[in-house]
Amino acid sequence: EAEDILSTVKRKTEIIEAEAKQRTLLYLLKAREGIEEQIREDYKRAYARLSSSLQDLMSEGQNIEVELKDKRTTLWE
Repeated sequence: EAEDILSTVKRKTEIIEAEAKQRTLLYLLKAREGIEEQIREDYKRAYARLSSSLQDLMSEGQNIEVELKDKRTTLWE
């Protein structure tokens, strides 16, 4: 009878351990998904800022080019 009790306790312990491992894995998967989503959002924001800065630089470069052409034209007149 003692062996039956120990066997039952062992099975229950194994079940509890398996459930705990499953819950832990599920928690880790959800945490990973959350981290990946945060990284994607951070990347999108950084890309948008960089793209905006590059557009501003290109626009400024075009303005300078036009300004220099105008000055050159004025000097030749």
